[in-house]
Amino acid sequence: MKMFKGCPENHRKECEGCHLVKQCVKKKIKRKALRFFHTHKKLFFMITIIIVAAISSIVIIEKSLKASREEATIVVKNTIDSANDEIVRSTEKVAIGIERVKATKKVEKETTKEVKPTEAPEKNSTLGISDIDIKNMEKIVYAEARGEPYEGQVAVAAVVLNRYEFYDRKQSITKLVTAPYQFADISNINQKMLDAYPDCKKAVQEALAGNDPTEQEFSEGARYFYDPDHVEGHQKEIREGIHVLRIGNHCFHNDFNE
Repeated sequence: MKMFKGCPENHRKECEGCHLVKQCVKKKIKRKALRFFHTHKKLFFMITIIIVAAISSIVIIEKSLKASREEATIVVKNTIDSANDEIVRSTEKVAIGIERVKATKKVEKETTKEVKPTEAPEKNSTLGISDIDIKNMEKIVYAEARGEPYEGQVAVAAVVLNRYEFYDRKQSITKLVTAPYQFADISNINQKMLDAYPDCKKAVQEALAGNDPTEQEFSEGARYFYDPDHVEGHQKEIREGIHVLRIGNHCFHNDFNE
């Protein structure tokens, strides 16, 4: 059986016969469920609104059928108006999402021009990532850690690569770093801003070369980080008591509370 990551039994190579295997399975399932929920939070929210609106409409229609046709017509009209308002609000939310996607694509196009205007971006021979991905990694380091010590900047770049490896490279690094609720927004970061902090590019190159400061505490490297002075609510609760490595103002980790 494949070893569970973050094994509490001193990184056992085999899980068979371990008295904690059921606990590890439950923890892994909960962790995946939590990650899936956070990734699709907006979708769940919209589906809930649509379901509630649909149920409300059905109840109103059933009650209106008991009244006269004139009253039923009025109730149905009001229901349709309410549904239309809900659609308008949902459309506005979708429009906002589309604008964000367009902004991201615009940044990618600008980055493409910076790399090679007439040729497809080169692939990193080791990790299989494009020059666009590398440029967006530099922007993540700038957005998240430009004021941190150099080791912390390298660690942030390493977290991006670790998460990319953890998901078996099923998506590009650009999609990974621009996904909602994952990292800071990089849509407004330009080359002039990056040029003012050359260590961001240097830190990414060092991480790509294999340097990961988080491996001193986590054998496979950390996949998450946060600033304890700026995290609150649910995000703070799920991190209480977990094992972390602190570099500068950031805490790097892998686990979350159940």
